[in-house]
Amino acid sequence: GMLPRSADVDKNGHPLSSVARREKAREQRVLLPLVVTTALAPVLANYSLLLNSVGVYQLSKVLVTPAIVGFERSRGGKPLSTERIACLFVVSLGVCVVTVSDVTVNVYGLAVATVNIGVAGYYKVEWAHVCRVRKYKSLELMSLVMPKATLMLAVMSLVIEGRQIYTYNFESQTFVLLAFCGITAFFTSWSGYVVISRLSALTHQLLGQAKTCVILLAGHFFFASSLGTTQMMGASVAMAAMVSYTYFTVLEGERQPSALPMTTADTGKSKASAYAQSQAEGTMTSNAFII
Repeated sequence: GMLPRSADVDKNGHPLSSVARREKAREQRVLLPLVVTTALAPVLANYSLLLNSVGVYQLSKVLVTPAIVGFERSRGGKPLSTERIACLFVVSLGVCVVTVSDVTVNVYGLAVATVNIGVAGYYKVEWAHVCRVRKYKSLELMSLVMPKATLMLAVMSLVIEGRQIYTYNFESQTFVLLAFCGITAFFTSWSGYVVISRLSALTHQLLGQAKTCVILLAGHFFFASSLGTTQMMGASVAMAAMVSYTYFTVLEGERQPSALPMTTADTGKSKASAYAQSQAEGTMTSNAFII
């Protein structure tokens, strides 16, 4: 008979059943938006930097924060408290003071930057959502998403920056540096996806902004880089707001009502009802996610 295709076999090489094939096809449809946006995010970010001034690029990175808040809310996330929203506003304002200097706007570059904001916010929230709903671990989801996303990224990079690649003078040292960058990029992406899946997309975004402030402050104090008084104040205020955001987040978590203790007689009923409820909620969530 005809040999089964590699896509129609399991990890052990055994042919998949019709139910398993349908489930695998459905899984691929679910992951398609994540694959596309994961590939688009770095391309749009680099293209935005190519078209816009550094100030517009940095401002678009800051605006990813409210985009993430909006996407998380649309995914059924809990609304943020007034205190946490205020902290996020101060963080964004402080980072803008530190990083945004020259702002030169052109229509095409602004359009690319706007799309980049939406894509960057969406793919982070979608990554966390898929991990939570379908119970993926970070490396497992990376193995499903990154090969296809990397191929798409390579094609799009050739389209956008192909001329620069063809005219670049490659040397043996260049390939060594590219290999080193690839290895470090893998661990950077992996650690970032672990943060997104185990904590949240918003936490990952705030850590990125904290990294920016720490790098600028460390460069000023240890390497005598130029940093004005206003920029130092902006970085300090942003870091203080991040600490405050963490404090209010922990405080709200402690205020959550704890479960009442169960008696031995209620244990059997509680387990059965909890299982039935989790099954119903899981079905509803999966159906809503697939749609």
